[in-house]
Amino acid sequence: MSSPSFKSRFWLYGLLVAAVLLFFFCHERHFSGYDPASFALAIKYGYSVGQARPHGPGYPGFYLLWKAIGAVTGLSPHSTILAANLGFWLLAILLTYQAARRFYNQRTAFIAGLLALTNPLLLYYGNASELYAYDAAFSAFVVILLAVPPRNDTWLYFIYGLLGSFRLSSFLLSLPVVLISFAIYYFRDRSFSKIFLRLTWIKLGLLAWFVPFLVNIGG
Repeated sequence: MSSPSFKSRFWLYGLLVAAVLLFFFCHERHFSGYDPASFALAIKYGYSVGQARPHGPGYPGFYLLWKAIGAVTGLSPHSTILAANLGFWLLAILLTYQAARRFYNQRTAFIAGLLALTNPLLLYYGNASELYAYDAAFSAFVVILLAVPPRNDTWLYFIYGLLGSFRLSSFLLSLPVVLISFAIYYFRDRSFSKIFLRLTWIKLGLLAWFVPFLVNIGG
């Protein structure tokens, strides 16, 4: 794949800038429900699934991300969650754009990115303090991981396992697709070594967060 031209970067940057502008005009000003409030309590008073800070399953990846954003920026808990969701919204647009560009062409990539920008659900959750903007970014990541991976993609499977710390349901629901892709790869190339390596990286990514999580909540 050739390097992106100035024109392609211009359209991509335009989509990202439009998302930021929409966020500043449309983001929620107050907590929208019980779940975001429990996230804010976790940020303010510490991580405790037993005390619903946040509520189960706990979302340790989100908690660590929020604490990092808050430490760097000094934002309030509500603004910290919103900033993270803006990041996931931008990432969803970027990854969708790149996947479509690798699949098809520049024009299709722009249309795909525009759809990600204006999708009503993503437009809502990218501006609210719920967690679902993450799922769009995660889904686009899985598409790139399985369908249009970079040349050296093995390390991405470690990230895939690590992303289970954010929304474990997203990881589990996508895992059958990942395993089916491994089966297709095996029947096509009759090589198990690369599959084994990818599975190993997924397991390492899972263990990197799941063991500390179990220790933290007491088993």
